[in-house]
Amino acid sequence: MVRCTVSLLQNGRNSGFDGQSSALVKFRQSSEADFGPLMDFYRQNPDPDVHPRQEDLMLERISGGHFILVEKDGELRGAGGVYDLGGEDLRCLEFGTGRLVDMNGYGLYPLLLSTHVMSAVLRDDPIDCVVQSTTASAPRVNQIVQGHGGWENLPWPDSVKNAIKATKSDDLDVDYDTLNFYRASSDLLFYHARTVLDFVQTPTRAHKPGQRPIDVDLSDLSLMQSRNFQKVLLLSENNKSLQTNSHVGYEQVKLDVDTHLSASHTDGAQASYTGEIKPRFA
Repeated sequence: MVRCTVSLLQNGRNSGFDGQSSALVKFRQSSEADFGPLMDFYRQNPDPDVHPRQEDLMLERISGGHFILVEKDGELRGAGGVYDLGGEDLRCLEFGTGRLVDMNGYGLYPLLLSTHVMSAVLRDDPIDCVVQSTTASAPRVNQIVQGHGGWENLPWPDSVKNAIKATKSDDLDVDYDTLNFYRASSDLLFYHARTVLDFVQTPTRAHKPGQRPIDVDLSDLSLMQSRNFQKVLLLSENNKSLQTNSHVGYEQVKLDVDTHLSASHTDGAQASYTGEIKPRFA
């Protein structure tokens, strides 16, 4: 088990690149108070590839902290959430309603995906996988997901298709057979953990010369809490004793991680990071 020290950006600013003052981009979990502003955000920033969901379902997911909001200098600039496709026979979450506005080029969409996957792994009730779908009319999103090693492109299962369909607005006309289906399987979780840790290690980002840099703050997310962060760190190591196959659910992964941490006597230790994590995104 690697012992490390992590400094999470709280409320400071870096001088950034080329001496420019950086903007603070905060990722935080949703609360009931965010329902109105989030619904306004989606209405004011429509995208044909971001499908509206049942409003009562949105209220339930936002109020329960199942959305992650992205704020730039206090202004809402993006969000995404997970929807329970649930039941005993289908213990999956769907990542959906992902939207970022004027935030391209910083690698934030892969981060939004990975923070949701890691949060799903660490939740108390058992989950087998996180899935998402993309449309052919969103080539950039498909490129990001296909280029991100933490996702598998799979045939579209009817059970998942029907469960996702039930979450969407009744008047939405979608040909579900044309969607691409991806799954974040348990054997690829270390990619998502590394994506999160890459932003912890290097929070200041700029896309190109002259672009204002940003400082990414993840400190308000539950997965950054000490015990949870130890698990993210452990998963990022791709430890051979924790390697699984794609048919093992997250519940078994969590059990393996807990066992490994207990055996390493790391309970109560200060979660930290001093090693090198190479960025997976240019």
